Amino acid sequence: MAELAQGGSPAYYPLEDDFAAYRLTGKEAVNHADTDRLLREVLGQKSATQHTNLLANSLKRRVNTHYKRVLKKRKRFKKNCPLEAEQAEQWRLRGELLTANFHLLQPGLQEIEVVDYTRAEQPPLLKIELDPLLGPAANVQRIFKRYQKSQGQPKNIPRGT
Repeated sequence: MAELAQGGSPAYYPLEDDFAAYRLTGKEAVNHADTDRLLREVLGQKSATQHTNLLANSLKRRVNTHYKRVLKKRKRFKKNCPLEAEQAEQWRLRGELLTANFHLLQPGLQEIEVVDYTRAEQPPLLKIELDPLLGPAANVQRIFKRYQKSQGQPKNIPRGT
């Protein structure tokens, strides 16, 4: 009864995650000097915990989104990589043949047939598709860009998840 007369002794009960203005018997409590301090501390901790949980959930969602993107990119990479790597030499050959026959290139051409001098027996004609919107030099650059891109692709993809 003396506690009631003095205004109580506010306490926080961590096992129940609750607080009271008066001490409860038989419960483990953390005492506070007054109710204001108790409320500031308990509610401040809860607010900080909620904020941390919000940040953690946001981070988990972002990581999960990026992880899914990486898996999709890896799947596409595995599908396209061997084809691109095998075609690298074909792109190089086309680029070199276009450079050697640059004098035959004219703006607006959709394709050109050039002699493939790399084959020893009767050099066959090789048909190379061009972009009619690009000029001769830009078409050659486009072919070599494809070569550079496909050359960077590894022929064997390491296993893993």
